[in-house]
Amino acid sequence: MKENYAVENALGTIGAVLWMVQILPQIIKSHREKTTKGLSASLMFIWALASFFLGAYIVAQKLSIPLQIQPQAFGVLAAVSWCQCLHYERGYSLKSVWAIFIAFCCVFAGFEAGSVYALWAGQRNGVEWPVLMYGYISAVLLAVALLPQYWEIYKYREVIGISLLFMVVDILGGVFSFLSLFFRNDLDIAAFVSYSLVVVLDGIVVILYFILNPIAERRRARQAGRHSDSEAKIEGSSSVGMSTVPTLVGHGLMIDKEVQGDGDRRQDNVRVDSEMEQSRVDDRDKMKAGGAEVEVHGPDAQGHETTGSSGEHSEESVKTIK
Repeated sequence: MKENYAVENALGTIGAVLWMVQILPQIIKSHREKTTKGLSASLMFIWALASFFLGAYIVAQKLSIPLQIQPQAFGVLAAVSWCQCLHYERGYSLKSVWAIFIAFCCVFAGFEAGSVYALWAGQRNGVEWPVLMYGYISAVLLAVALLPQYWEIYKYREVIGISLLFMVVDILGGVFSFLSLFFRNDLDIAAFVSYSLVVVLDGIVVILYFILNPIAERRRARQAGRHSDSEAKIEGSSSVGMSTVPTLVGHGLMIDKEVQGDGDRRQDNVRVDSEMEQSRVDDRDKMKAGGAEVEVHGPDAQGHETTGSSGEHSEESVKTIK
């Protein structure tokens, strides 16, 4: 394609701006939720590491200024997200996280500055392979970084912890940066491969989000339904344990007894009362029928204590028992 610096710069600027802010939605999401569960810390660390080589490569190749700025912003934001993973998921203190972040930025700046001047020195002497090596290393790291994230997706069987907006912005940044390469005289193969991998691998994550997450929601709904059914069965068995049944005691008297653990004592009391009542009835029937000798004690009409046989006081005994 014919060289067009204005178009290259415009597309590169759009791509660079998108890539500068692409990780911000993820950082905001992690900060609000105070968790990075489902987000691979290795993804962010490898991306931050890739920016060492990508930044040095793009600056050494003297690509458009927006493209030169992009790896620097990308590396810093990736380091911030990585530090969030260390803090929220691995329990690092804030002081430790800040120390790690500052050390990372210092190493990043020193490595890139030294690499750029070394690569320029090689180019002046006609040695181009170190520049290409930096480009391919960054492309490989950007691609490999998503493998740990795929493992997180496989482990949870859904895409969680990742901001979908972060993925979409990353894809758009890759598309615009990719298109900008076609408006140069010489197509940059390393940048071409790197940007293509970003678009494809991020696109896979988005596709998995729309496939796996609805399946996971249905799975959780089924599990919740089974849990509700088990609770209903437990409540039903408890209500059966509290039910009552009618019981016949005494002279045809119907009462209700609670059939439950602590109701056993009441059942025993009812049974004893029934037996005592039946015993009184049997004694009375025997006295009426056989006139057996039963000594009766009780006050007479004048209030004096009297004693006699059952034959002499049968009627009085019956009255007394009654």
